Parts: sequence; C-alpha cells; structure tokens
Amino acid sequence: MRRLTLDAEQYWKLRALCSDTQRLQVMQQAVLEQIATAKRKQDACLADLALEHGLPEHLVAFSLEDETLTVVIPEGLQV
Repeated sequence: MRRLTLDAEQYWKLRALCSDTQRLQVMQQAVLEQIATAKRKQDACLADLALEHGLPEHLVAFSLEDETLTVVIPEGLQV
C-alpha cells in the first residue's frame, strides 16, 4: 500500500471535493428513483387513457395543451 501525505490545504481541498461528489451521487440516486416512479405513474395513466379513449397503448411522443385540455399525438409517432 502506498501512502501520500499532503499538506493541509491540498488534503482539505480534496476532502471537500470527495464529500461534494458523494453528496451529489446520493442526490442523483434519489432523483433517478423519483423519475422512475413518476414514469411508472405516467405510463399507467396513459394505459388507462388508451383503454378509455382509444389512444395508442404506447405513445412514443405526445404533448399537452393546457389551454384546451388536449393531448396532441404527432402523426407517425404512434406505436
């Protein structure tokens, strides 16, 4: 095992960067889990709408128009 002793400024700079990286990795994992949950909920909602309104079961792309409460499905992007 090799050991490298740093001066205090170098050491604490590296310690701060490592801590920041670790903190951000934990946040990233939490966000990825939240995205996965939201995506599952979105897919379930779209599947319900597909059954109720005859939409394609799997939409590749769509947009929502808030003013008209409309789901817009581009031509050729339906699966």
